[in-house]
Amino acid sequence: MKIQNSSELEFAIFCIENVAAKLGVNAECVYQAFTENDVYQLIRDGVSDMHCMSDAYLAEELGQEYYQKN
Repeated sequence: MKIQNSSELEFAIFCIENVAAKLGVNAECVYQAFTENDVYQLIRDGVSDMHCMSDAYLAEELGQEYYQKN
């Protein structure tokens, strides 16, 4: 699946960079982990619930998903 527009790209980058910073890992590692599971689909689709979450909460939730997959 490919990102369709700049809004999807900006949100995906925002999510990946926040999780990488919170976990202290490389953003590329986070991206790879997310593209291999359902999180990438949620980020790509820009699920409205995700847009309503705070940066800290979103990073925490996505970070937990990252740890579960790795």
